[in-house]
Amino acid sequence: MDVRLVPPPQGFEKLVSGGKFRDDLFYRLSVVTVDLPPLRERRDDIPLLVKSFLDEFSRENGKQVPWS
Repeated sequence: MDVRLVPPPQGFEKLVSGGKFRDDLFYRLSVVTVDLPPLRERRDDIPLLVKSFLDEFSRENGKQVPWS
């Protein structure tokens, strides 16, 4: 299963305390926390991401996209 959650700007904790998000679900989701810095702080990752996206595009569309 592929699940992606994007936290709201105010954070899940505020939603739980305000009764707008289930606390039992928050507990289950907060077992693993991944802190990923923004891409602007990981500039070395940009060429890897571009290559990955181009490879996937090429595979899905049967077209070869040149990359140097």
